[in-house]
Amino acid sequence: MSSKKSPITTYILIAILAVMAVLMGANYFFKPFSELEFMPEKQGISEEIASQEPIQNTVNVTDTQEEIEALVATFSPEDKIAQLIAVPIDAEEMSASMSALAEAVSGDTSPAYVGFLTGETTPTGDAAGSSAQPLFLENWGFATLFGSNISFFQGQKIISFLKETSLGPVPRWILVDHEGGSVQRFSGTGFTDLPSWQEQCQMQSEDRVALLTQSATELHDVGVDAVLAPMLDSAKNHPILKTRICSNEPLVIYEASTEFVSIFNEFKVLPVLKHFPGIGGAKKDLHTSFDTVTVTDDDVELYSTILDVYPYSGVMTSHVGVENQNATAPCSLSKDCVGQLYEKYPQVLTFTDALEMKATGVDNETVFLEDVALQAIEAGNTVLVFGDGVPQSELKIVHERLLREFHDSYAFREKINANVALVLRYKLAK
Repeated sequence: MSSKKSPITTYILIAILAVMAVLMGANYFFKPFSELEFMPEKQGISEEIASQEPIQNTVNVTDTQEEIEALVATFSPEDKIAQLIAVPIDAEEMSASMSALAEAVSGDTSPAYVGFLTGETTPTGDAAGSSAQPLFLENWGFATLFGSNISFFQGQKIISFLKETSLGPVPRWILVDHEGGSVQRFSGTGFTDLPSWQEQCQMQSEDRVALLTQSATELHDVGVDAVLAPMLDSAKNHPILKTRICSNEPLVIYEASTEFVSIFNEFKVLPVLKHFPGIGGAKKDLHTSFDTVTVTDDDVELYSTILDVYPYSGVMTSHVGVENQNATAPCSLSKDCVGQLYEKYPQVLTFTDALEMKATGVDNETVFLEDVALQAIEAGNTVLVFGDGVPQSELKIVHERLLREFHDSYAFREKINANVALVLRYKLAK
């Protein structure tokens, strides 16, 4: 004898399943900035900052949108693309090349000498036998300096050259990792030796402020435009990041990071908060493997509380997947992840983490660096960053791929124009 469910029972079951699907979907697709409400009774950081004096953003953008758009219109398509690329520079190799070439041409600073350094002319005489390599700087809008134990003299010499050889109508910006501890490119003579970020976070506030003020002074004086720090990632005893992690306590991270941001802003060195949306929960090295994290309210609030006060800031997007949003794609290549940051903070200047990292999917056989770079721009990133070891010849391929898309796609062209306008807004800030 068969039994049949009544239509009413079926409809009720369907309704229940529909509600469950909606709830599961809401849990899966985490919309951090739209869902987070800053209520002191619920959010630990907000309660603490409610009674603090607000620190004003020191970036003063005076150029109107019309002036910026008019300047963008003077750029060629090639220069627009180049403005969004950060070329990696090995400072030690460059310093050696410059010294060898300067000796070979007896200190010549003529246009021909500069042309040789940039690969535009052919060396003659003794210079032809030099082991130093031309630099092929072209018109990249940014340069990221790599190396270790670089002295103030070396840094100043390299940065002066990088800025003087910028071919475009606006200067090339210089980026550098300067967290402290094992991640401090400028650590030679003339620079303060910073303890690890974890040690800095454990210092008394007045001691940390004095240390960061000295460091910011040095980076400003040497010519650095943006520092790839501080790290907002939260964890305890992280197996990969180790002492690069400040703390697992959001309030500790907040206090140290806001001091860092405030001080470096004061010295006109743009801080770049990293690694959005937070990689403290990752257990794998993203340089070699893809990994996922679950983003928490604490992760989101660290960015929000700082960006609410400093709307003109840098943010580095990470290559980690987000379990409660899109676990299959790196945040840096996801329109959902990067897009939500821009939706709340459209004036933020975003930098990708190094795009050749294996977490992006690059394998040089089926997924190429130029494909990943295209995805990064389409996801909403402003500046494309590459690690030391990526040759400029490969960056030219990236440039050519983006340029083809610029000519073929109206939507992509508008995105590039908007990115260039945002970059110029920062570069021309007074």
